[in-house]
Amino acid sequence: MQLAHPLVAQGVLDYSSMKKDPVGRLNRTLQLTQAFVFGTNKEMQQSAERINRVHKAVKGSLPQPIGGHHAGASYHALDPELLTWVWATLADTAVLVYETFIGPLTDKEKESYYKEFKKLLPPLGGNIETTPEKFRDVIAYFEKRYKSKKIVVGEDVKREIVPYLLLQKPRSLKLPLLPLSIPLVKITVGLLDRKSTRLNSSH
Repeated sequence: MQLAHPLVAQGVLDYSSMKKDPVGRLNRTLQLTQAFVFGTNKEMQQSAERINRVHKAVKGSLPQPIGGHHAGASYHALDPELLTWVWATLADTAVLVYETFIGPLTDKEKESYYKEFKKLLPPLGGNIETTPEKFRDVIAYFEKRYKSKKIVVGEDVKREIVPYLLLQKPRSLKLPLLPLSIPLVKITVGLLDRKSTRLNSSH
């Protein structure tokens, strides 16, 4: 979902170590994320500072037009609009994964979680005021972004990023890890299909 935004995807294409060290990259991301979400106030602040230092250098432009974005459109990982998109995809996906594999959540539980999740944005340079007000408004936010023609999965993403995310391409992976790509593909595609169903049923 994050990579469906061409400006976010271009930042990954230009700067991510995913292709060279996919497992190491995943491990570093998980460590920072866990410390940021579940750590003490000090650990959260330190994690945010590390993330922001990395994001500060992530900037560039699109080499070709994609969807509603023109060639040369600039991106910066600290752009509040891009931060909001990434944050919203994480907020929505966390609930979808929980309800798919653990159990249903009440509307009250979803709104409580969403209120807490909003607190993660400001330390990373995001703006709470630009987020959907309630969790139930997230779907409408996605729909608006889709209709803007600025959410498009580019061919470079399909070719250069997706195979690594799904553990289908990295030569550095050990043989025992390769079978994980089969359930990973099924889970990823299944979750995306459920997202699509939710969007269609909202009309």
